[in-house]
Amino acid sequence: MLRFGVFELDVTSAELRREGLPVKLQPQPVKVLTLLAEKAGSVVTREDLQAAVWGDSTFVDFDRGLNFCVLQIRNALGDDADNPRFVQTVPRRGYRFVAQVQRIENGAATAVAAESPAAEPKAPKSTTDSDARRLAPRALAAVGLVLALLGGAVLLSRREPPAATPSPARVMLAVLPFENMSGEKSHAFFADGITEELITHLGRVDPETLGVIARTSVLKYKDGAKDIAQIGRELGVSHVLEGSVRREADRVRVTAQLIRVSDQTHLWAESYDRPLQESLSLQDEVAQRVATALRAKLLAANAPVSQPSTRDPRAYEAYLEGRALASLRSADGLTRALERFDAARALDPGYAAAHAAAADALFQIRFRGRDAREVLPKARAAAESALAIDPSSAEALTVLGSVKLWHAWQPTAAQDFLERALRANPSYAPAHHDLAWVRIAQGRLDDAVAAIRRGQELDPLSARATMDVGWVLLRARRYADAAAQARKTLELEPRMLEATGCLAEALAGLGQRSEAVALTRRVMQETGAPASALAALEGVDAAEALRRAGEWRVARSRERALAGTGSWQSVAIDEALLGRRDEALSSLQKALVAHEQSMVVAEFVPAFDLIRSDPRFQTIVDAVKAKDRRKD
Repeated sequence: MLRFGVFELDVTSAELRREGLPVKLQPQPVKVLTLLAEKAGSVVTREDLQAAVWGDSTFVDFDRGLNFCVLQIRNALGDDADNPRFVQTVPRRGYRFVAQVQRIENGAATAVAAESPAAEPKAPKSTTDSDARRLAPRALAAVGLVLALLGGAVLLSRREPPAATPSPARVMLAVLPFENMSGEKSHAFFADGITEELITHLGRVDPETLGVIARTSVLKYKDGAKDIAQIGRELGVSHVLEGSVRREADRVRVTAQLIRVSDQTHLWAESYDRPLQESLSLQDEVAQRVATALRAKLLAANAPVSQPSTRDPRAYEAYLEGRALASLRSADGLTRALERFDAARALDPGYAAAHAAAADALFQIRFRGRDAREVLPKARAAAESALAIDPSSAEALTVLGSVKLWHAWQPTAAQDFLERALRANPSYAPAHHDLAWVRIAQGRLDDAVAAIRRGQELDPLSARATMDVGWVLLRARRYADAAAQARKTLELEPRMLEATGCLAEALAGLGQRSEAVALTRRVMQETGAPASALAALEGVDAAEALRRAGEWRVARSRERALAGTGSWQSVAIDEALLGRRDEALSSLQKALVAHEQSMVVAEFVPAFDLIRSDPRFQTIVDAVKAKDRRKD
């Protein structure tokens, strides 16, 4: 255990705690913090930090990744780069941990001694040259093999698009996770629920001039020290709303304050102490007061805030519990969340938000082992129940749009639902995400990029979202932009194979064949390739290595497709990349017959450029498009 100030860093479990309470910090920043604290008082060079955390990896932008880690550490510790209490930047060299550190072993505390200056590492070489070498273009490359290594898995991720500069015409607001001050962890879901309700309600206040950051991004700041200036920079917001919830017996106390990031001026602050049953309308009252405060300073419109959709405290509590479980995004979490949403619906059949949340949970469960034929009719029914009660439910409209796109192959109908969702709540990032894929299906590739960038502005800190933007850019053949997005994802989650595949495809499109081979080998290792298959990539040029990797992939993807656990479209991609025109068209026909969801955007898969001019390919594409003309 390393102790500094009010913090303890458990080296064994890689956990940071503040006065005994856990502080959320991702694995990579924990590694960097551990290295710095263990060498407190000494300079640790960027070169040594990079080597220790990333090893000899060739696919991560080290400088950007290390800068991000240090930023997250300072966030967690409440530190300031200009007046550091913990982490000091040593220009052109690295970082120094300046706080006193005690090492706790077997209950005994000893000071961590600083190394002598003579032992300090030498300054690293300029990163400019190494970056240039790492990004230098190679000879003309084969088309991207590694997109196929992940098949259609990218289409199964939840819509979470990443960071962009917000429009200057709009005020951007982040509702930070409200702190649970109740002293009971079991009450944490209540604070989370208040946060989510405020995000939803404020997203509807004034669409033209107010954008509200999505929940998936603000959750990064839960249970950690909050530096308003840093949060503003990371999320691209001008204002934040923060607060706390204290629940005791049958009463609840909520405090909230609206802060301008530029000078950290408190524009509005208030406390509410109410009976628990009145908490059902409390988030609406807070949202209305915040909207009024913003309007007085910045906004012109006078749009109403939505009213609470239940008056039953038991239903509301079940709904909040479900929201907390659904945020885990695991099969078990979604199943348990669905049980709580169903309980809320049973207690109050007129609870629109509970119906919409159940629809979304059912839509997500089909990605995690449940038969789509079983759950999708239930998802549609729940979404329709929500809309019958509240026609402006953006969540329910988005679920129906997603079902129309991926399972009915009807992008025109999906577009109608998604545009309705965005009229109801322009700050609902998932609707922007799926609208981007509608644009891909329609062949409007530039519009697809624009749509996902709009969602990106609203949800800037999700690694999975950053990855998905990369896939949209690939479909638009914007390889350099896609590579940049994939690298950002790998800075956040170095082991995310989907991002590795996205980067490999982008580099192949840019003609950087050697890097594509290295990434292919990594994916093969992580997906269980035998030693013989990996050995076959050695001692040959990049083109032959890609071909051999493709041979292994075709055999593996075909085996999985035959077993019903894989995708025939993935097989077709592998075969097309190897130049096997007839086999690729045969596999694509099987994907059509199997009604694989990703077929709705198959027309614009880069790997299919080989077969695009074949009349058989156009026949398959026409069969998919025919579904869009149906009215069911």
